[in-house]
Amino acid sequence: LFNSERSLSSRPNFELTRAAALAEWRGLCAG
Repeated sequence: LFNSERSLSSRPNFELTRAAALAEWRGLCAG
């Protein structure tokens, strides 16, 4: 239960982090 809960809560966080990283890279390339 704890393991599945942790993976469920960490997945959206990972998606957010990846999206933020992509946006940052785009800013660096455009800048």
